[in-house]
Amino acid sequence: MLTSSPATRLRLLSTSLAVGLACGCAPVVKEAPAPTPTLPATSEQSVAQPPPELPAGLERAHAQDAGVTFGLPRGWLVLDLAHPEPETASVVARKLEVSVEDLPDALGPATLMVAVSDADDSASVTLTELPIGTSLEDMRTALTDTGATIKDHEEVQTPLGEATVVGYTMPADEDVLAHGRIANIALQEGAVQLTTTSNDAATTASLTKNALATLARDPQAADHDH
Repeated sequence: MLTSSPATRLRLLSTSLAVGLACGCAPVVKEAPAPTPTLPATSEQSVAQPPPELPAGLERAHAQDAGVTFGLPRGWLVLDLAHPEPETASVVARKLEVSVEDLPDALGPATLMVAVSDADDSASVTLTELPIGTSLEDMRTALTDTGATIKDHEEVQTPLGEATVVGYTMPADEDVLAHGRIANIALQEGAVQLTTTSNDAATTASLTKNALATLARDPQAADHDH
């Protein structure tokens, strides 16, 4: 596995932010069905159902503001921007060579969660807010604007619904290509974008596949809301 410089790692992490911002400049708002009235929670309804068990080697990452959870390899550092743990924030900031105070600005206001591999400094996963109705063409345009080359796209069925996934490469250190996959996921309230990047196509594909296959409602978010 190839490694990358702190500047490159920050650029890889920022790819999802750039795509979200570019898509957000002219969001495509689709007609949505009328919302279902929210009834007062009963004692049974207030008890969130636990997400399914994960395959061996994975553990759950949580993004409370998004209300979702998904599987990542064990040992990864996960920073939930809604409730950042100081020690985790310090490690992530050090990997990116920015101060803890500057980390929110470096990641951007749309970032909900960032996860980095403790063993491989080129691999990362970010979760960002996304305008509802962002189209495949929006994704292509935004990626191209960041200097990425589109490789493929697919529709993937997740436990929470369909996700539009686009694969791309972009220049990293010198002759090294970074491989990324961006998944736009429509949720009951809003939409999120899950971006996986690494310097190896197989690693990126595996991380994305596992995350989407294990996507679930986050009971921690439900507890936090109530």
